[in-house]
Amino acid sequence: MQKVYKPAVGITMGDPNGIGPEVVFKALCCAEVQSICRPVVFGSSEILEQAKEIVGMDAEYELQQCGDFRLSDLDPGSVREQSGKASLRCIEAAVKSAMQDETDCIVTAPISKEAIH
Repeated sequence: MQKVYKPAVGITMGDPNGIGPEVVFKALCCAEVQSICRPVVFGSSEILEQAKEIVGMDAEYELQQCGDFRLSDLDPGSVREQSGKASLRCIEAAVKSAMQDETDCIVTAPISKEAIH
């Protein structure tokens, strides 16, 4: 029996102060997503752990730690330069990974363009 190739999909966590981390974790918990790809999440382990608790489910994924954004930095629903920088660092790391053929493609979670500028 031949092993089925599953592409490595780089997924950014999005803006930590927004819905991005929860959206990512809900997608990771989808059986269809797990069956067609190998998720590689670019983000903060603390933020993703909190998203896991909010969603109330667990999922398998590879984590590529990006930056130093922590739970103590969170200000949910607010536009903050620090969270904008965190989401941008994750996007840059995911793009670099794809350009180096470590991942096959990238998917970006919701970000705040205002926080990035």
